[in-house]
Amino acid sequence: MKQSNFFSLNLRDILRGVLMTAITAASTGIYQSLDSGALPTLSQLKISGLVGLAAGISYLLKNLFTPPVKA
Repeated sequence: MKQSNFFSLNLRDILRGVLMTAITAASTGIYQSLDSGALPTLSQLKISGLVGLAAGISYLLKNLFTPPVKA
């Protein structure tokens, strides 16, 4: 697997960041629904989206500042 260069992102990094955002937002929403016993409200969906966005941005920042491993 080819890693992106230091201080750069490639398409695979961005796609994985989007996937991370979607999975985190969905799992947060499901958890809130199960915890409250009802369908999520608009404010709970907003919180789930923000948590997912933060996870995606964190993943991209981690990849941005991680140098490629030399084999």
